[in-house]
Amino acid sequence: MWSALLAACAQSPGEDAHALRSALEHAADARDPRVRVEDFQDAARRARWLSRPLSAVAPRLEGRAFSWRGVFSLESAEGVAAARDERATLTLGASGDYALRHENRWRAGDEQGTSARACTRVGAAFFVGRDDAPPSRLEGAEDQAAACLDSALEPVTGWLALFDDRLAYTVDETPAVHAGRPAWSVRAESSPERADAAAAVPIGAFFEAGARETLALQDKFDARLPLAQTHGRPARLDVEMWVDDATGTPLSGHVDATIEFVKRGVPLTLRVEMSWTSTPSVDVPTVPPDAVHRGPRPRIFEDLRVVLGPIAASAPSGAAEAPLPAPGDAPPLTPEPARTEPERTQREARP
Repeated sequence: MWSALLAACAQSPGEDAHALRSALEHAADARDPRVRVEDFQDAARRARWLSRPLSAVAPRLEGRAFSWRGVFSLESAEGVAAARDERATLTLGASGDYALRHENRWRAGDEQGTSARACTRVGAAFFVGRDDAPPSRLEGAEDQAAACLDSALEPVTGWLALFDDRLAYTVDETPAVHAGRPAWSVRAESSPERADAAAAVPIGAFFEAGARETLALQDKFDARLPLAQTHGRPARLDVEMWVDDATGTPLSGHVDATIEFVKRGVPLTLRVEMSWTSTPSVDVPTVPPDAVHRGPRPRIFEDLRVVLGPIAASAPSGAAEAPLPAPGDAPPLTPEPARTEPERTQREARP
């Protein structure tokens, strides 16, 4: 027995003995925001690069100004069914502070309009405003502040991730200086060989929530089935961009795509054109001068008390005031047992 034990101890460690070391190396590699040639050639590494949020690497960009524009047109045999012209400007401070403004001009049938949203983060303060209304300072909104920053370039990375399984990437062997930073020159186009094996992509959600919603900031949809009854097939996908070496951020580029699909039995074509640029910036995001500090939002019952105040004041004297319900005070719902046809008839016949 001892000889067997000594022989086992003398053996070199197997592959399983290095599992912890491999896991630690993989975790460290996943945290490293730098990109390499393999990140564009390997599907798993490419998915990790495309899913990296801008908020996680913004301080590493050391102050930068972005300008993005997206034109989306949904066309049928009768003409343009819906269209959007979206623009976004982003100013990043060296410390991770930012100011983002996103505008959307939309047209659907005979209706058209505009909408805008702005969000600003300065230190721990976060401000959000819509259209021409003064921005409000929100407290305890770390997740919202990060999500708003991520939305600035999400149309680019989100679109690439949506059609990743049918794109073939070409990247230069070494990075070059672009817009003041070392960056990779990347090209991607639809590959017929990969497209034949790729799964169909449901793209009806892009126009599902109505033309008044913006594409870049739309993060959830209704629970109903998508309006695209069949799935989109890309007829053309062309991408050229410069990707930052230190963070994986797409610094500039353009995307041209044509998607064919059917929506409610009508053949449609979705045309997509996106372009964006970035430059070094010394501008520092500042607190909006017309910002309003709303403070913590009260419970909806407190809002009802304010709204119904005059009505409650006109109640007859001596009337008991019902206390505000607390969470969990509602009685449990109990389903009524099914009644037989004679019982139902007798009950309905009662005066």
